[in-house]
Amino acid sequence: MDNEASKPEPVTVKGIAVSPGIALGPALLYRSPVLDVDSAQQAPANPAAERERLHAALDRGVIELQALADRVSRDVGQSESDIFTAQALMLADPTIAERADTLIEQTGATAAEALSRAAEEQANILAQLSDPLWRERAVDVQDAARAALAHLTPLQQPTLARALSTVVEPVVVVADDLTPSDTAQMSLDNVCAIALAQGAFTSHAAIIARALHIPAVVGLDPRYMKAIQNGDPLLVDGVRGMVTIHPDEASSDNARTSAERYRRDLRTTQLRRAALTEKHGSTRDGHRIQLLANVGSVADARAASEAGAEGIGLLRTEFLLSEGTALFDEQQQADLYTKVILASGPTQGPIVVRTIDAGGDKPLPALLPSLSQSRQMAEANPALGVRGIRFQAGIAGLLATQLRAIVLTAERTNADVRVMLPMVSTVDEIRAAHQVLASVHADANIAPDRSVPVGVMIETPAAVLTLDLLAQAAVFFSIGTNDLTQYIMAADRLNPQLAALCSPVQPAVLRAISAIRTTAQAAQRHVAVCGEMAGDPLLALLLVGLGIEALSMAPVNIPAVKEALAIRTLAELQAIAERALHLATVGEIEQCLGELAQ
Repeated sequence: MDNEASKPEPVTVKGIAVSPGIALGPALLYRSPVLDVDSAQQAPANPAAERERLHAALDRGVIELQALADRVSRDVGQSESDIFTAQALMLADPTIAERADTLIEQTGATAAEALSRAAEEQANILAQLSDPLWRERAVDVQDAARAALAHLTPLQQPTLARALSTVVEPVVVVADDLTPSDTAQMSLDNVCAIALAQGAFTSHAAIIARALHIPAVVGLDPRYMKAIQNGDPLLVDGVRGMVTIHPDEASSDNARTSAERYRRDLRTTQLRRAALTEKHGSTRDGHRIQLLANVGSVADARAASEAGAEGIGLLRTEFLLSEGTALFDEQQQADLYTKVILASGPTQGPIVVRTIDAGGDKPLPALLPSLSQSRQMAEANPALGVRGIRFQAGIAGLLATQLRAIVLTAERTNADVRVMLPMVSTVDEIRAAHQVLASVHADANIAPDRSVPVGVMIETPAAVLTLDLLAQAAVFFSIGTNDLTQYIMAADRLNPQLAALCSPVQPAVLRAISAIRTTAQAAQRHVAVCGEMAGDPLLALLLVGLGIEALSMAPVNIPAVKEALAIRTLAELQAIAERALHLATVGEIEQCLGELAQ
């Protein structure tokens, strides 16, 4: 009786559900490491030496973040990997390094102090902005800086990876907030759930938790969070957004049953999808759908091969080329592309190499020295600015060098290598690229019948409306649904407040995709989809119903899409797509698609 009387009463705290699932486990209290900058260093006697230490640490930090991006791309997904690719770009951006250099020279700061202050200044500017997206980037700046600072100064407390290495059973990580790199260290083997005082559905930690299938609740009242002790039993309901501290026996038993069912279903699904790896993508009645991979690294290419990809539908060359501080020459680029192709396995499918999609909100540090001062200034509206093919045209020799590398790669590998131009709006842009490619082929003494085919990304309303004209200069099309959606809806896809407008099942977007397919078919041009829409199983089914016959996605999504296709006939999908095209709202279309999930 005394034990029963002393047992703490259950306390349930309401938060925001950001990753589904139910879990029961002991609490692990965690706080992101604080870098002991002030006490670790004396004033530097040699500013030049401190600057050298600073830049060496920045370089190491960039390399580590790129390696993390590769691992996350392979094990989790491309969208999640993009978070760390962006962090690597932040750390490589000269803004922080130049400010830190100034602090070393003018104030006598150590490399660690200067970097910490420079990063904090930039993060504070972003944190003061009203847009949640920019506030999230403030966290990214701090997380990126921590990767470099770890090489300059000791940590005051263990990293999450180190803390998790000592656990004997999966724990519930309890924290004020988590950085993306913290979350990326987790797995269901050591973390059963996440409970945070801060965060939102769109935060990077939440995005990675969903990809890892770890139940998570954020936005919990800090008063209750402070009462949690290490080892306290916690019940996390990632469906209803509830966390119960010291749950009673009945609730605990139900949670164990639900958690075991969730894990069992997840394992069953993963095994079932793994069995489909060697099979081609097709509907139940045998209609072939080519399932390709979006890749940005050698690790991505390996993951694509393991997932059963039938080729590479989008090779993001700007990701490969972001590793250098100067733009790689044609031989270096060809070496990189060749490694990717070899890592993708013995596929007979296409290798679609997109030329550098940089500029605007996609900086490429290696190209900064090539830009005029006016071009390096921030654009008021980067989504509508100098990016993609427009960016390439503004730097002498940029496209020619890359096309020579692509042609050289095709000759080396004998693969079905194709060129794809990003952000095309006019026929003139394609013709200009053809002239450059013709010169490259002539220099390499390549016969016209062995020419590398040229296609374009369909991302702008102009491209949709003039597709019949573009078909005179391009031999294939690939729809980039992410950008196409934002341009058709005139809504920044990176602005969380406009998320509803940026749904790919907006009626206007679906009608644009249908029109693209109809026009491409009339012109006898192949059309694929390589935006995120292709990697969502339900939306992939809709695309097939609309007539799309090739889908390119993050490697991790291929098994789920392949499984979804295998249980539906083409006629079923066409009927659903036809109905969807005549519905007036996103809600109506989502309800229609719900029939495919049954």
